[in-house]
Amino acid sequence: ESTNRRSFLQVLTYSEYLFLVLWEIFMICYGGEIIYLNSQRSGEALLRNPWYLHSREIRSDFLIFLANAQRAVVLTGAKFHPLKLEKFRQIITTSFSFFVLLQNMDQR
Repeated sequence: ESTNRRSFLQVLTYSEYLFLVLWEIFMICYGGEIIYLNSQRSGEALLRNPWYLHSREIRSDFLIFLANAQRAVVLTGAKFHPLKLEKFRQIITTSFSFFVLLQNMDQR
């Protein structure tokens, strides 16, 4: 009974750790997705605004903002991978593949 209880607690601990790691990765990737989508829409929102009615200084600031809004802001990991929900799916898929591979190697 003691070994069953210990193995159950071990599985519970590993499950909790797995959930927390996945949740942390999901939050980062979801935040990156939100930043990316909203940065794409910021230029459109400014164009819908009657910015041309403002003073010359403000119009020049708006034009600079519009020029910078052409490039979407992308949150990256190690300056290589854009952190979006697609990357989260890839991380989960790759991790599960490694898990299955290691489990098969352990059974042999």
